[in-house]
Amino acid sequence: MDLTQLEYFKSVAKWENITKASKELYVSQPTLSQSISRLEDGLGVDLFDRRAGKLHLNDAGRLFLSRVNNAFAELNTGFSELEQYKKNRQAWVYIASSVIDIFKSIILEYHARMPQIHIDHSLTFDRGIMELILNGKVDFVITPDPIGDPSVKCVPLYEEEVFAVVGSAHPLARQKEVTLEELRGCPLVCNNCDSDIKFMETLFQTDYQDLDIIAASNESHIPRELTQRCCCVGFIPARVAVRHLKEPGKGQHPLRISPAFRRTNCISAKCSHQLSPAAGALYRFILEFCARESEEVDAYIRQYYGY
Repeated sequence: MDLTQLEYFKSVAKWENITKASKELYVSQPTLSQSISRLEDGLGVDLFDRRAGKLHLNDAGRLFLSRVNNAFAELNTGFSELEQYKKNRQAWVYIASSVIDIFKSIILEYHARMPQIHIDHSLTFDRGIMELILNGKVDFVITPDPIGDPSVKCVPLYEEEVFAVVGSAHPLARQKEVTLEELRGCPLVCNNCDSDIKFMETLFQTDYQDLDIIAASNESHIPRELTQRCCCVGFIPARVAVRHLKEPGKGQHPLRISPAFRRTNCISAKCSHQLSPAAGALYRFILEFCARESEEVDAYIRQYYGY
């Protein structure tokens, strides 16, 4: 017994006529007659009385028809619920980043515009990012460095300076800028991820093991609080530095590094992954948001430092 047999039975029961039912179903009369016969054989009971070449739904047929109708009603409800589920799922966007504090402003502004869109954001470092994107568990990711994988489409979001940051009690807190020579030998804190380790090595042109790292943690508040409480140096992106410059006295003092060191943040998606309308809209919004924010940050830094 299958759904096709039940569909055929419903039509024959409605018309009590093989010819009319076959026209409705667009099947041949022999095919329809054989299907009804197989259904009755399988059930072990006749569903129709056959008199003078005509079909009449009998008591067993009427009993079975009521259950078949209920079953199809449940199936139709299930199909409708699945369609709604797919529509709702399309309103979800799954994203990840290895860049701390990049999505806060983006999500708040986008939610104000598009409250019907649901966003699932994960903060993941290193191999975790690649596993998410290659396994199709996220729509796209944001990283502080390009992803060098041919199966991933990587688009630069913006290039921004990296600032050193110290607590108000640090000797360097009286300065607005700092050179790399002044930073050499200072106790350092950073995020415990490959991209930040690579950044530290590139900035100081030395192996990570040779640096005086007093703490490396994936919990962002630990490096932040250590710079506030201890005589150590952390590092923050320009957009975060500008927030501190605009609101001084919050425990962290940004220092512009001279010569300037810049990192390129990228947005990446798997080449074969088709973005849903909701994901595509957020993707485009992030490109526009970051372009606008980058201009505003650079303008403020030029004004603040007078160049």
